[in-house]
Amino acid sequence: MHNSLSSWLTVISIVVVLGISVPQLLAQAETRQILSDATIRERVVSQLLTDPGTHIVGVDVKSEDGVVTLDGRVTTILARDRAVRVVQTVKGVQAVVNKIKVKDIPNIDDEKIRKNVVRALENNPVTEAYEVEVSVAKGAVVLRGKVQSYREKEIVLRVVKRVIGVQEVEEELTVDLVDDRSDTELLTEIEAVLRWDPYVDEMYVHVSVDDGTVTLSGTVGTLAEKVRARSAAWLPGVTAVKATALEVKQWANDEDVRAKRFVNKSSDQLMKDAKHALRLDPRVFGFDIDVEMSGSSAVLSGEVATVQAKIAAGEDVENVVGIHSVTNNVKVISSDQKSDSQIDKDVIIALADDPYVESYEFKTEVNDGVVKLIGTVDSSFERDWAEHITAEVQGVEKIENDLLVTKQKNYINDPYVTDRLIDKSSITNYEKRAPLKSDQQLQDSIESELWWSPFVDSQKVNVTVENGIATLSGTVAGYAARNAATDNAYEAGATLVKNELELTPGLGLLETDEQ
Repeated sequence: MHNSLSSWLTVISIVVVLGISVPQLLAQAETRQILSDATIRERVVSQLLTDPGTHIVGVDVKSEDGVVTLDGRVTTILARDRAVRVVQTVKGVQAVVNKIKVKDIPNIDDEKIRKNVVRALENNPVTEAYEVEVSVAKGAVVLRGKVQSYREKEIVLRVVKRVIGVQEVEEELTVDLVDDRSDTELLTEIEAVLRWDPYVDEMYVHVSVDDGTVTLSGTVGTLAEKVRARSAAWLPGVTAVKATALEVKQWANDEDVRAKRFVNKSSDQLMKDAKHALRLDPRVFGFDIDVEMSGSSAVLSGEVATVQAKIAAGEDVENVVGIHSVTNNVKVISSDQKSDSQIDKDVIIALADDPYVESYEFKTEVNDGVVKLIGTVDSSFERDWAEHITAEVQGVEKIENDLLVTKQKNYINDPYVTDRLIDKSSITNYEKRAPLKSDQQLQDSIESELWWSPFVDSQKVNVTVENGIATLSGTVAGYAARNAATDNAYEAGATLVKNELELTPGLGLLETDEQ
């Protein structure tokens, strides 16, 4: 068995230098307010009602000792799964018991669902090469076959769950381990993955590996962080991941605790981490993508065969701790010889088969693999989702998203919740508009959003508002927290956000910007 002690030794050395003992530090953090079940339930209900992708109506929410139970019915399996991820981000939640059922959709029989699932897997550029057998009984899909990694299994499940009529998915997929990797090698790589993931604080996470079985123990700040850490540990060669001993404690979100993990990295180290991230993603594995660093900014170049791969590459590198910005110059050159008319047909089918956007009438134009989406949708979430679906169609080389939003509403792109790929450069920008709240009401709302954020320590952020324009000042522990603070301010209703937040001393400073 191989264990990781490096994170714990780092913590001990830091607090010794500061003249604070580990027990004192933890005791101070542990004295923070313990949330009541009533407060947790109120926040969970609020988040579910305002999230654009959950479509929660009539779902009962209970909280007992931080264990949240969801019970009721929703229209899609996507909404059910997303509801769980939304709840996992709420402070104080220890576990989620999901009793939500997916409503039966009339006029869609099992054979039609099966054919649509097979078509979805065949048309996706990542899953089309997998040998997966599909059977359906009363809306429940059973998948059998082999994949090369846990990440590939995750992608298969995501594709299947997006098919209209699917109520449950049972997977009997076997991971065909292509590499015989030692426990030491797995331990080293898992530690590295957790270290460069900006949404997992590995300082209090202990990793051990025994005959391919990974055990995670220690402490994280939210249930969502625990789930992400467990998923990150599923690397090629891993046979099982156990995370029962990984506890969720609110003190682990304390910025004085979290900031210690962020250190200045050299450009060479950032480039190494970025390339490592790309190698682990089956959506981009096999493509020759070059990474160049200029300080904390990365520039990607090279060629891939799909829009999905290009966007995924940018997302992978952006998620590396220490990388501030990514310029994605990767070119999409499709190896698929589809005609524009066939691409157009496949895009229309993909949009019509998706439970989030199937009710809309889209018009598409395709010219040399460039797809233009035309029409109207109710929300920015649905606009971005339509682009995500289009990006996964083989033969698409570029997307021009001209969809109009009829009911503009701000929503944040929470990495713990979001399950889609969109080109960040095409995201609908927040348009300046007349404020819907007084400055004081808006300030109170922003401060509330920051307090509930799993990324930001609200005690270290100062908020001022004038004529609907919010200014954020203070310190945050990393680039991810800084960006999250901007999103929180917009979600609260700000018309414009001036982000003057600086990184915690030792991490470097950033220029003020308006986002």
